Amino acid sequence: MSKRKIFLLAANAVLLCVCIIQFIVKAQSHVKVFSIKGDVDCIEITKADGSFSIIKNEDKWFVGEKQYPANSNTVKSILDAVSSINALDRVSSASIAANAEKYELTDAKKITVTAKRKDKVLRTLTIGKNASAGTQCYAVFDKSNDIYLVSGNLKGVFSKTVAEIREMSVIKENAEDVESVDAVLSDGRSVKLTRESEIEGFSQDQVVQTLENFANLSATKWYDSKINLGGEMIASVKINLKDKIITLDAYKIPAKDENSSDVYYADCSESPYTFEFVNYAGQRFEILSKIK
Repeated sequence: MSKRKIFLLAANAVLLCVCIIQFIVKAQSHVKVFSIKGDVDCIEITKADGSFSIIKNEDKWFVGEKQYPANSNTVKSILDAVSSINALDRVSSASIAANAEKYELTDAKKITVTAKRKDKVLRTLTIGKNASAGTQCYAVFDKSNDIYLVSGNLKGVFSKTVAEIREMSVIKENAEDVESVDAVLSDGRSVKLTRESEIEGFSQDQVVQTLENFANLSATKWYDSKINLGGEMIASVKINLKDKIITLDAYKIPAKDENSSDVYYADCSESPYTFEFVNYAGQRFEILSKIK
């Protein structure tokens, strides 16, 4: 290849890089950032099927009318989503009825998010339909009628229900803080599990692991109060930690047939609500029955 051809190819490459950079800079220059300054202590979410609030009380977040404890990671994703939004382009005006219908900004389809601090409205975000790109949607900000194409899966973030935002951890302690577990089993026997317990068929490491498993338990489904769902009690236990005692009554509803599964549920001193938990977590209670 001649030096002239090499020079021309190199020059074309440089020009291409310059064009790409100019395109990126130009594209970025059209991005309008809607940001919130300061801390948000209340998020109100309104949809066609109702509304609810996520409220900060001291350093904790609560969701819904009954002020259930909220999952901190979920709340963080909601706060991040509303605090800084990149509007890529203005596409139309919501003052035209046809546009409101087109971009799903009508009462029947829109999601309205209001961010507040000490009852002062910091941002009102109205979310319409998703764009063809799944990570973009259409939205209106505050009292403006301008419809923007914005980046981010805002519809997915703010479509969450109270149940999806609610904290699912019931017991969340340090494993090494569990000193022992006292239990009354379904047959009336009283047993005690310690780090030194001997259980036939289990190694010492497995015994310790079983004990430490009592440091954590999460709900898969919540009920609105403490209720009796039936079934049989597996065990009534006291989890003895270094600085407190947690009580827990665990139950099992046997599977109705081969196509269904056992249902495990419990009442716990850490929550005023009955909750279901995953089947494999029920094994820790049934292992107690093997203590002699």
